[in-house]
Amino acid sequence: MDAEAIDTVLDTVGELNPEMAKLLKGQARSLAASGFKFWGFDLDPQAAKTGFLTNINVLSQPLIVKASLDFYVQASVAQLENLSSVIKPVTHRRIKLTAGDTEELQYRMKVASATGKTVTVVATQYFLIQDKHFYVITCGTLPEQAKKYAPIFEKIGQSFQLNK
Repeated sequence: MDAEAIDTVLDTVGELNPEMAKLLKGQARSLAASGFKFWGFDLDPQAAKTGFLTNINVLSQPLIVKASLDFYVQASVAQLENLSSVIKPVTHRRIKLTAGDTEELQYRMKVASATGKTVTVVATQYFLIQDKHFYVITCGTLPEQAKKYAPIFEKIGQSFQLNK
């Protein structure tokens, strides 16, 4: 996610759907500046009407202090549960993915959509530690699309691996 790649993608999306390009523009630069390495989204034209696009992003952060996956999970769950926008409970479970031991978190959260309306997002996150980096894969969609995307999000988590 560099500035040139973002501009190219947004120009292409803008040619197909100017509304959708507007939805993505502000978020893309913010994500890139925050350490996100990947961002993908559903280009369904109907999604632009809600102001929220089903999406996936991958965050990579170097581990400054050696800590366990359990530590990161506990801290993240506590942080999420303290946010007034998160609809409790935040659930989590340890699973084994291709990339190794992973913690899967699931929760719902109220967010402001690009149209200014508040929408509920169903989020699934996968946390893992590899090669002195902490990775978070986040998939989000609207509740009415959650059943449709659940198997897709699971396949995304299962297929995640680092290129060496």
